[in-house]
Amino acid sequence: RRLDPEVGQLGRQMAAGGAVGAVMCGSGPSVFGLAEDEDHAADLARRLRRPGLFVAACRFIGRGHRILEKGRRP
Repeated sequence: RRLDPEVGQLGRQMAAGGAVGAVMCGSGPSVFGLAEDEDHAADLARRLRRPGLFVAACRFIGRGHRILEKGRRP
């Protein structure tokens, strides 16, 4: 499988920064990496940030899907 060069570069940069893993989402508009902790995630985000990219350190919500309201869709 061939990756867009920028996607591949982001994955390599995350790995070089110590990311536990880096994965392309869907058809490639986004890439995410897993960090050891919040400080590590913030450091990775700082290293990757550059013009033209949206970079954010986020955390998992810790649960799966929830049904908020039952009913028919319009």
